[in-house]
Formats: sequence, structure tokens, C-alpha cells
Amino acid sequence: MVLRCFCLCLLFFSVSLCSARPQWFFLPNYRHDIRGIEAVPQDASRLFSTLPKPAEALLKPEAKLSALQSKNLHWHPVTFPHQDFVKLMPQQKVFGWYGCLFDFPAEFSNMDLLIDLGLIDDSDETFVNGNLVGKTGGVPNGSAWQTDRLYRISSDSISSTSNYLAIHTWSLWGLGGIVGPPVLKAALAPANAQWDVCFLKDLAPRDKTLNALLSSERAFSFCTENAKTDWTKAPLPWTVNHFWKDDEHYAVFRLSFDLKDTEDHPKLFKAPVFLDLGLIFDVASVFLNGKHLGLTGRFPEENFPAFTEAARRLQFVVDSTFWSSTGHNELYVIVYRERGIGGIPGVPGILLDNLVMQAEAPKTFEEGMECFDILLQSNSFEKAEKLIANITVNEAKQVSQLLSQRAHLIYYKWLDSGAKDSNMLNAFLAILAEHFRTLPNESPKQPAMQAFCQVLRLAENNEDVLTIVGKHFPDFGKNCLYIGSDRKTLGDWQLFYGEDYYVMAAMGQVTDWSGTATFRHKLNYSLSTTDSKEKARLWLANDKKELNNPEALLMHGQYKIALGRLSNLTLDSLLPLLPNEKVRRSSWWDDHGEIHPFDDNGPNLEMFLKLPQKHVFLTIHLGDYDWKRTLHPRQQSILFFNKEHNLINAVWSGKSEQGVYEKMLFSNSSEITARVLKHRGACTAVTSVYLDCEITLPPFPSALTTNTPPDWIDFYNTLRNKHGQERIEYLKKILSKLPPINGNKVAELYLHAVIEEMLLNGNSQTDAILQELRSISTIDEVLLFLDCMKKVANHHPIWDYLAAAAVFDCSRQGRDTLTVKQLERLYKSIKGNFVLDPLRTIVLNYWKNSGLPTDGTYYDVVRPNQKH
Repeated sequence: MVLRCFCLCLLFFSVSLCSARPQWFFLPNYRHDIRGIEAVPQDASRLFSTLPKPAEALLKPEAKLSALQSKNLHWHPVTFPHQDFVKLMPQQKVFGWYGCLFDFPAEFSNMDLLIDLGLIDDSDETFVNGNLVGKTGGVPNGSAWQTDRLYRISSDSISSTSNYLAIHTWSLWGLGGIVGPPVLKAALAPANAQWDVCFLKDLAPRDKTLNALLSSERAFSFCTENAKTDWTKAPLPWTVNHFWKDDEHYAVFRLSFDLKDTEDHPKLFKAPVFLDLGLIFDVASVFLNGKHLGLTGRFPEENFPAFTEAARRLQFVVDSTFWSSTGHNELYVIVYRERGIGGIPGVPGILLDNLVMQAEAPKTFEEGMECFDILLQSNSFEKAEKLIANITVNEAKQVSQLLSQRAHLIYYKWLDSGAKDSNMLNAFLAILAEHFRTLPNESPKQPAMQAFCQVLRLAENNEDVLTIVGKHFPDFGKNCLYIGSDRKTLGDWQLFYGEDYYVMAAMGQVTDWSGTATFRHKLNYSLSTTDSKEKARLWLANDKKELNNPEALLMHGQYKIALGRLSNLTLDSLLPLLPNEKVRRSSWWDDHGEIHPFDDNGPNLEMFLKLPQKHVFLTIHLGDYDWKRTLHPRQQSILFFNKEHNLINAVWSGKSEQGVYEKMLFSNSSEITARVLKHRGACTAVTSVYLDCEITLPPFPSALTTNTPPDWIDFYNTLRNKHGQERIEYLKKILSKLPPINGNKVAELYLHAVIEEMLLNGNSQTDAILQELRSISTIDEVLLFLDCMKKVANHHPIWDYLAAAAVFDCSRQGRDTLTVKQLERLYKSIKGNFVLDPLRTIVLNYWKNSGLPTDGTYYDVVRPNQKH
């Protein structure tokens, strides 16, 4: 075993190049009994000449290798993510060695080494100079494919030159190896350091924005104005997101550390260095010793949302003048978290691979993009612009990245211009229009797509911006309107979506599961990717193909059984109706994006859809079953193209978490293509698609005209004759100008429900509806509301469930006395849709247990075998 270690050491010395940037190499290994490298004696150099060949050192002499294995037994140069792993290791349950040589300059003496490897699929043992410094997942047979590796090595174990890093990996199946890219850096703070953290509520709009403040003192006082500062200690790296409350979107992270050389003198770096803080979620402004290092993303401003850059590495240029002359330094990071995971899960350090010298003339395209990112975050816009102007490209993916970075830069400048300069916005959109025109099969990268979608949302409410967008994308918004996102509905989709048709991706079966509640329409669709070499895939979790598997998203059998057991239904407990384990599973379409994991490249999933009617809502559900609680949450966007292949809209949907419904309204569009982009995620995850035709309104119910203002009735009658986008635009334009409805609660409830149906608001407005239902004092009023809603063609079943719950609440709370006739009326009202089958059972169960007569009533007609 010692000889094997010597061989590995010698090999790294022989293949590595003498440069500041460590070069990585990979050695395939098919033996399952290699468990790591033992420590190498300090004077091992005298034995190098006696070492056997590399293959013989890592394999037992008696091993019989296939021709393919023999061919692969040499060290291969590596770029990250390591997309060649599957090609070099075409089998399951295999090992591999990664290695590189690196220097640890004398200016980093007394500082520990941080090895930030990112993800490894599946497990690893990591060695520095032959010593085991960390392992995750167990080699062999362990798995930790969702875990980022961060190992810390004492400065005593590192030499100034020619250290060798060896990583022994075990791959169970799938991608395999280091996803990375690995980052080597010198730790700023000691191993026992902690963050000081304080959490803050949303900041009220003020005359100056947090984005513009350039000193930590002003920024901190801005954040804590009129608020108590409650500092708490937190681990470094940050791992306690559960302490961060949902309504506290801001946090301030503070770290004090001493930088001293071996003689206890202040450590001062004479040249600029690159500071790395690891990943950020979602926006951060960083200060060192009171001076502003840079800004990643943009904090929300008045009338303008945050520009989040979740899962981007925080990296900044630090000039020598930023370090404290006393050796005592203080780092401030102000963080905005939109939702989900937040904060800084990394450890601050200085990159060993210092690209400052490459910033003007990078050797490779990849180095140029790294430098650009760092300059951009450091707000060095002029240098970033100059750098990107000198970068040459050789392939479509590089052209796409270059255009996206140019757009990213201009968008930042536009955000920071204050007046939101129209010339900059023009330039930003011109770049993206060039991208779509010249690269039809490539898509903009994550920051550019986020920015593009923000501009499109702004254009929907700003005529000046809409005019500029229309100049570059003349078909934007024509026959395609973004309705919004729904993050509340989760699994009870049948109450809110898919009234006309639904498609469940690989719904517990070997093919998709599709169906309809109304049997009026069908959605014809097909799947492909933008890369002809890759196919769109169906994911089936744990190979569970049985239709009745309890983990299915929604199984009709379990749905009916679970609800049919209920004998009562209350407004407070109505949603969600189903237990979580009955409504979610990891089943989706994806783009085979794992061939470019987390690198914002790869194929994109395309859905070709034929719409069956003139005005339809199309809802796409994006899930994140497997990555939502990790440092790599899915961040997806969707581009919509018309039959002529022109872009008509786009939607950004970051951090899907438990699932998000993205809703579009199409008018006069027979064929569309929806392209889903994986961005920095593992792959796309489209779990389902829903089709809902717009509702048809009856004449305003005569029973509701009393005390209903004429303006509301006129508004309603006008809406009856409008359709598609015209209906939505009229609704939004007039709604805020209408007078309040006083004295007719049923009319108010009915109009509210109709408006929610028009906007396909799903579960988003349930709280307001519940409040109105609770204010109704009689059961007959609830039943009148239900009678009115039953005349609205294409309405969703949620109103039937809500009405039944309100009836039960009225009776149980003593607000009204429930009669047999009212129960019979309720039961007869909920017919005609199999989604309501469970509700009819619930009504009968309630009737049976209510103490009201059943013999000789309608109860005996529908359930003759159920007696008291």
C-alpha cells in the first residue's frame, strides 16, 4: 500500500505543470478493494526510482482487466464538472482517483488550507501529501451525492511548494466523480471562529437604497434603524437556516479575525488577491474593515424587486489597502434571502489560484469568465467591460455565455443608473435579441435570463418599458400573458388546476398519466431537447412503477379513500385535504442536464404543445424533490415561442422547493413551444402540465342584485363579453376603481370567486375567501352562493368543497340550524365531476353522524345500505 502511495505522489510531480493554477488529473480504477492512500514517509524521494508503473501500483497483480479497463489505466486531464467520468467509467460501482499539485505561497504561512470540493457523486476519501484529511459518504458503498465537501487542513501539514492533493472517489451509479469545480484557498479565520449574526424584518423604502451604500457603518445603521440589534453566535460555516424566520428577509453576518505572520506581526498582502466566501443565498453586500468590496445581486428597492443570484460564489478583488495595518480585520456581509435556504454556507478565504494577473489577458475562455464574474461582483464595471471585449470564442456555448455576461453587466449598470436609463435598457435587450436570433438552440445563462424576465414583468405594467421590449421582441405578450405563480397549492391540484386536461410526468408508471375531469378537451404534446444527442427523460423514483404506489402525486384511489373517511369538513382544516405522503413523489420530465451539472449549460427540455381551444390557461408545475434542502436548489426558467418560433414570453422560477405552479394565458395560439432551462440546477424538473379553459359567465344572478352597486353589475356584464387577455386587462384596469359592496355578502363572495376563477388564482387567495365565508351567518346564504357558482361554466371544484365546509361550520358553531332539506340540497348541488365524488361521501358521512333523520329521506335513495 505504501508503494501505491509513492507512485501516486511521483505521478503528480511528473504530469503537473508549474503554474499558479493547479492542473487536475483523473485515473480510472475498477478495483473495489482500494480504500485510500497511507501516509508517505518524509524521505520517500529516494525510493521513487524503485516504484512500479502506475497501473501496477493501484491494482492487485492478479487482477484480470478487460481491454477497455486496460486502455483507461492512465491519467486524464480534467475540467470541471467532470463530464468525462461516465465515458471513462461506463459501469456502476467503480472507483477513481483525482489528483493535482498545488503551491501554498509563503505569504499564506500561518493560515490553514481550505479544500472546497463542491459535490462528489457519491463518496470520497481526500488526502493531502498522503494524509487523510476528510471523507464523506464512505468508500466503498457509501453515498453522499447531495453533500458539498469542505475540508480544512492545518498549515503545519502543508509545504510552500509541490503539495499533492489526492481524492479517492466511489461512484454507485450515474454521473460519478467530482462535480466541483474544486476551490483551494487560505482560510482567513481560525477553525474555532464563529459568525455574529442578526436577523432583520423587511426594510421600509427610504431615500437611499442599500445597494448604493459603500461603507459598512452606513449600511449597518441603514439596516438597523429604529430596530433592536440582537446579535447571536452562529457556526462557521453557516448551517442553521432553521433559525432564520420566514418574515426576516435580511441578515447581517459579522466576522472578526486576526492576520499575523509567524513573528506575530500584521500580515499585509502587497498585491491584490481574490477573496472567496463560497456560495451566497440570495443577495449580498460585502465590507472589509469598513470598505465596500462589492455587491452580488441587488436588494429590493421601492417598486422594484430584488435581483437574486442564489448559488453564485461570492468572490471579490481585494486591494492591499483594504487590510488592517494592525492585523485585526472585520468582515461584514449583509444578506437578503428571498425564501428557502439563505446565508453564506462557505468559509471566507483567499484563492490560491490568483487570477488577478490574468484579468486583462486571460489564457483561456474559462479563466476569462471567472475573472469577469469577480470583476462584476467587485463593481469594477469598466475593467469587466474591457476584459470581455478582448475574449475570443470558438463555439456556440461560449458565444452564448459571452452574450449573457455582456447582458448581465449592462443590466447591473441599468439597475444602478437610478433613472433607469432607456439607452442601457435598449442595449441590454439588443444583446438578448441577438442571442435568440443567432443561437436558436442555445439559451441565455442564469443571470441574463433572470434579468430578462424581470424586465418583461416590468413591461407588463409600464408602457415605456413595453415599447422598448416590443422594439426587440415584437411578439412579446401577444396572445400570451403571464398570470403569476402559485406556491401554496402543492398537492391538491385537482381542486384548482387541470379542470379540462392534465398530464402527470411519468405518473407512477412507465409512461405519463393524463386525463380530464370534463372530457371536453385533450392536450397533445411531445418532448425533446435542444441537443439532438440527448433525449428528454422520465424520472421514476426508486423504480416504482405501480399505479397504486402511495408516494404518487395524486392517485384517484387513495384520494377518494382518504377523503371518504372524513365525516366532517371545516374551513380551518380544508386545505391541504390530503396527507403529504399521498400527494408528492419524485416523478418528472427532465432534459438530461446532469451532463452539465450546476454549470448553466447543457440541453434544455422542450415541450411542443397543441392547444385545443381559443382561450386557455396553461399551467406548468416545476418541482424540486431532491435538491430543495441542499446548496443547489433548482432555479429554472421557461421560454415560450409561437408557431413562427418567435419569443412571446418568459418566466423565471427560482427555488421551486415543494413545487410552484407557473400560469400562462394563451389566446388565439394553436401551437406553442415551451423551453425549460435548468440553469445552475442538476436538471429541469417538470412534474405536470394543466389545461384550463376560461370560465363562461352566466347573466348576473337576479337573486344577488339587491344592494349590489350598479357599477359592479355593469363591470360583470362587460366581463361576460370579453375573452382572453382582453378580459384580464379590463379586470385589472377597472377593479381598483369600483366602490365597496356593502350589505350583500353573498354577492361580494360570488364576485370575488368569479374574479379568482378568471385569474386562475388557485390557492393564493383562499384566506380572503375563507374570511368572507366565515362572515356569512346562514346556511341558505352559503347554498345560494353555491347555486350561483354552479352556473359558472368551467369553474373549479374548490368552491364546492368550500361551500360544504361553510355549511358544516355554520351548523357546528351554532350560527344556524341545519335541516334535512338543506343537506339534500347540498348533496344534489355537488354532481357532475368525479373530483367531487369524495365530497359527496363526506356529506353523507356528516348526515349519518349529525343526528338528523335518514330513514325515508334522500339519504336512503343514494346510500340505502347506510342506516343508524
